[in-house]
Amino acid sequence: MSSRKHILSISGAGTKMKVDPLTKFEAGIKSKQTLITYRKSLREFLDSVKEFDGTFEQKITQFMDFAMTNTEGTQDQIRIM
Repeated sequence: MSSRKHILSISGAGTKMKVDPLTKFEAGIKSKQTLITYRKSLREFLDSVKEFDGTFEQKITQFMDFAMTNTEGTQDQIRIM
């Protein structure tokens, strides 16, 4: 066992690498069938929001940006579905 102490730094604290929202969404889903079902549901939800435009991946990013700045509006949209 080493008697050497680890040196920590807080200079990078609070900075996170931006991870693509689709990767985050899929990371916790282990079952392939569940993933297919959830992706379909997510796609239908995103397609139902008229303000979101572009590819599936672009719509996910737009939703995440909206959700991060407007939590109450996001909850309202999800309740409607």
